[in-house]
Amino acid sequence: MSLHRYFVNKIMPTVVQITANPAPGNPSVKIVNITGELDESNLPTLEGVVEPLIQDQNNRILILNLNGLDFMSSKIIGYMASVYNRLNADGRQIALAGCNKTINDILAIVGLNQMIACYTGLDDALNQLPNT
Repeated sequence: MSLHRYFVNKIMPTVVQITANPAPGNPSVKIVNITGELDESNLPTLEGVVEPLIQDQNNRILILNLNGLDFMSSKIIGYMASVYNRLNADGRQIALAGCNKTINDILAIVGLNQMIACYTGLDDALNQLPNT
């Protein structure tokens, strides 16, 4: 994180919008739409949406739609890895959709793209994931 971004975050938390909805025609697939910037200042907001979805065993696939995501900190990457581990332990899945080049590069550097499938768009994820 640059000094400028750190300074700005300490004064004013970043803005993010997060919504969750079932996939059309498949209530066991949940889509979490994320726009803005994700960092440690708004991780509790993300957790507030994602954790109930994880706890509901009827949710078999969780798709994080990152189409509107501009920035993601290392804390968020760690959280995504944790979500992957918990879902995978129950035979469930997490996938990422709408990853831009920057997000793809970050995921590749830390190796998360080897664990979590990343699709170019939400439609690609819905069409290619099994059981969707």
